[in-house]
Amino acid sequence: MIALQFNIELEPGGWARVCVVSGKSRVAFECSNVSDCLGDILRALARACGQAGKQEIECDTENRGVWAVTLRRKGESLELTLRHAEGTESASTTSGARVKLQHRGSWRDVVAEIARAYRRLLDEHGEQGYAALWRHAFANDAYALLSRGQ
Repeated sequence: MIALQFNIELEPGGWARVCVVSGKSRVAFECSNVSDCLGDILRALARACGQAGKQEIECDTENRGVWAVTLRRKGESLELTLRHAEGTESASTTSGARVKLQHRGSWRDVVAEIARAYRRLLDEHGEQGYAALWRHAFANDAYALLSRGQ
């Protein structure tokens, strides 16, 4: 099975850099804190721990398009798909959005890897530092559910 690598770095000015690697596929993008997409990813993962179904999050890059992060859980597997749309159109509903990365694995393994990325953020910045850089509070409730869901 192909391993997933997920990393998030907070940058000054309300930006985050997300890097995802699955096998030979690698996607890196910056997203803005215009919406709390980092918190939305945590909350979507927490929902995926409890039930099958599809969760979708959009990450705004302001003038460089929109990234859609889709999580689709079926039984014990979880599929992570990253799509990008140019401009300000929705990457989840636009037919022109292009799939840039797709990963399928055990839902527990995918959740564990993404939870580790958030743990690294907390270890590096703490909750106050996270909130100061990202300008949104850390999604503690969702993170706690992920920790129990693994």
